[in-house]
Amino acid sequence: MSLKIEQKLSNREFVETEPRISTDGVILVPMKIKIGKNYKYVWIADEFFGDTYLYGKSVTPNLIVDKKENLLYDY
Repeated sequence: MSLKIEQKLSNREFVETEPRISTDGVILVPMKIKIGKNYKYVWIADEFFGDTYLYGKSVTPNLIVDKKENLLYDY
């Protein structure tokens, strides 16, 4: 099964399609989010390990950043 980046949660759409990276390993954890009066769960990356790539180039992902262009450390 594949988790799509576009997800609709209670008529709210969260869309991010780039950058799209691949990795040999990632630790995923569930995140509980509140939409209106309801709660939903989504998977988020908690930690990357192994090699991570963007268009065949090795990169280092940052998990929390203030700007989209800072998501990848070595790009």
